[in-house]
Amino acid sequence: MFYRLFLLVCLIGFSGLAQAIQGAQFSAQAIERAPSGTERIARMFVGAGAVRTEYRANGEPVVEIVVMAQGKRLILYPSRSQYMEITGPVAPDLSADQRNSNPCAGISSARCNRLGEEMLHGRKAVKWEMLSKQANKTARTLLWIDIAYGFSLKELLPDGSLAELRLLGKEQVAGRHSEKWQRIIAAPDGTSQKMMQWYDPELKLTIREQLPNGFTRELRQVKLAPQPANLFKLPAGYKKIDPPAANTSNR
Repeated sequence: MFYRLFLLVCLIGFSGLAQAIQGAQFSAQAIERAPSGTERIARMFVGAGAVRTEYRANGEPVVEIVVMAQGKRLILYPSRSQYMEITGPVAPDLSADQRNSNPCAGISSARCNRLGEEMLHGRKAVKWEMLSKQANKTARTLLWIDIAYGFSLKELLPDGSLAELRLLGKEQVAGRHSEKWQRIIAAPDGTSQKMMQWYDPELKLTIREQLPNGFTRELRQVKLAPQPANLFKLPAGYKKIDPPAANTSNR
């Protein structure tokens, strides 16, 4: 929620949909590489308020279409002309000034107080206090939100965990200009994890990640262009099917 993730919709399960949609329209190849060297690949199309991802699962082609403003996700099975529809939360207001956007907006169980502006690692940030209910107690989280980009530079969690994001410099990734960031998460017991992120200011999302578990995720073959509207619409002749029911049987 508090920092921006690069987008591999469905294939990887990333949560950067709103981030991608507020940037430029483009198409790209999305890749996840395991420490063993095996890869999973998808095609991604980012349009006006919608994202389409094409990949293979269980041996058949799958298409997922997410329309943020409608909170709607379509899962298409082209080989059998069937689809499922899943609804969820409506997307946040992407037109809002991120310097003053309340990080608690849309979260009924939390309240945020703006504490002022500070310099953090050479960048201007807005400091917020987030108060939420956890087990009948009020939990306090401190957030430092980058004014230029709107993502979190620092988070101090109620259990004492600390997460920080620092800009290390600029690098080329897949032929695109990007910024290299390091994210460090320190636990109360003194252990820590590091991950690297390469942020593309033009696309307004992270186009490469190196995760602590050895996985790498990235976008390649990025082509900036308006995407055809029909990519994000349900094709004619598809039959609606129900999502799989959750297993509620008792042992």
